[in-house]
Amino acid sequence: MKKLLSIFGTMLIVAMLASGCGSQKSGGGDVEGDTTVVDDTTVADETTVSADDSETVEDNDSQEYDESLLFPVISEDGKWGYVNLDGEVVIEPQFDNAVKFCDNGLARVKRDGKWGYINKNGEIVIEPQFDLCGNFTDNDLAYVNLNGEYGYISETGEIAIEPQFLYAWDFTANGMALVNINGKGGYINENGEIVIDPKVSGVSPFADNGLAVVKHDGKHGYINEKGEVVIEPQFDNACIFTHNGLARVERDSRSGYINENGETVIEPQFDEAYDFADNGLALVRLDGKFGYINENGETAIEPQFDEAYDFADNGLALVRLDGKFGYINENGETVIETQFHYADSFYDGFAMVIHDGKIGYINEAGEIVIEPKYYG
Repeated sequence: MKKLLSIFGTMLIVAMLASGCGSQKSGGGDVEGDTTVVDDTTVADETTVSADDSETVEDNDSQEYDESLLFPVISEDGKWGYVNLDGEVVIEPQFDNAVKFCDNGLARVKRDGKWGYINKNGEIVIEPQFDLCGNFTDNDLAYVNLNGEYGYISETGEIAIEPQFLYAWDFTANGMALVNINGKGGYINENGEIVIDPKVSGVSPFADNGLAVVKHDGKHGYINEKGEVVIEPQFDNACIFTHNGLARVERDSRSGYINENGETVIEPQFDEAYDFADNGLALVRLDGKFGYINENGETAIEPQFDEAYDFADNGLALVRLDGKFGYINENGETVIETQFHYADSFYDGFAMVIHDGKIGYINEAGEIVIEPKYYG
């Protein structure tokens, strides 16, 4: 989970632009960006951005990019549309809000207070009708909120699971989804059938290792896909296991990590701790500063930053130092100077930027590829 930039707490447009297409993180702000489930609530898990005075880059032959990529921007009259890599308007600003396109070629857009989906031609494929909606997962289902209740739709917009839940989250790889039933978290299959009753309330989706966080009598533990408790509730807080088989837990206001047997492998010692990224580094906060540790709990990058984010797939992490944002590599070396008023983490090789109140995008070299000229 990324550290939420509090300075953007009131900037809904920023939270919306940052929303991505993660498998277990969905929604943001109002469940419209990326989120992580903790204690039966959704917590915003993305923020964004800024830029410097660099000139528009005209030749990017050194890097190959997906030319079909479209980027959400906002016009002077407050309407959202999409531009391509050349900064050309492809979908005219017309929506009240809009987020990035996902792998299935659909993007969520908001019009007249309701959410729906468009394709890359700007055509409405699912009419705006939902109070909230998520991205489609690998089983082609997306959660939606209709008249205050959550259910699921297919990519054709047909109701697949009737809205009936207080909350609902994305389906995970095991074909289960966390839903709130009568105030407690249970799990359903793709037919909408309850497969794990909320006897011990679930508070997270299942991780790839088949374990999910549950809460009982104020303590957190883990269950398997049969609903059996495999790690007794004992932690003040707990998060899902990541790819390396470690999970963040909290005891006495200190954060550490356990393995899949429930054994402590990194003692709770941090003010805050976050999931390990694919590069084996995790963001931690100690004595008010952010740094990174490795999977042995050893300091990899000294705590020194005022704000910091998880490493992206390109091996760069967004950090803030002395009021400015920039990027470091896995050695802790600054590769894009801390110079921006705001900046977003990289996604698909680009990061959204805001300069002089206008939105643009930079590449991994810190070069502006879409000049800031759209209103933020």
